[in-house]
Amino acid sequence: MAAEEQAWDGIDVRAYSMATSGKLNERIISREFWGPAGAQLEAEGFEYVADLDDGLNLPPALKVEPSSSRPTAVIGVDDALVAISLYLAVRVGDWAVGRVCDYLWERRMRKPLKAMLERRRAEGYANEPMVFAFGVWYDLDGVYIGTRATLGPDEDGANLADLTPEAQRRGLKWIEAHGITHPIILFPVQNGTLADVPEHPDSIPG
Repeated sequence: MAAEEQAWDGIDVRAYSMATSGKLNERIISREFWGPAGAQLEAEGFEYVADLDDGLNLPPALKVEPSSSRPTAVIGVDDALVAISLYLAVRVGDWAVGRVCDYLWERRMRKPLKAMLERRRAEGYANEPMVFAFGVWYDLDGVYIGTRATLGPDEDGANLADLTPEAQRRGLKWIEAHGITHPIILFPVQNGTLADVPEHPDSIPG
């Protein structure tokens, strides 16, 4: 059995969605992440949500509503946004979160994110606002755990590659302590720091 099949053994439905917005040059930069990331996810057997037609019953919480999910106090209509969400037909727990953080993120996602941020700095966009969002819908428990990082002027996002998987672990600990009280558990990143207490928006960032 291939390593990819072993890693996801027992998770028959795996899917992903992506969203990007901003000026043309910013969208080109964002491809450093979502282009390779999409290819890497498909190598792991993830299918793009749009390709599944009616075969995937996405819950209402995964319906993206940009007008309500984007932080309007910071992000303007031309500012950059890069968001990716995963759908796993599995319960949230140590095993699933470990697969996302220790296997998928380290093997497939960390390098594309760092490449995008490095290109953003190299091409002089480090002073432009940007939002990066990542999260996972654990379908058998009906809960989404994610993070949304708002990068302001002179924030290079150097620690995002570490904070993004940490949000998954923090979300699991939150559920273990409080139970699943909301379908969305979102940990914001501000000034390079991951929040200790999550937000519960009506829709995911995108």
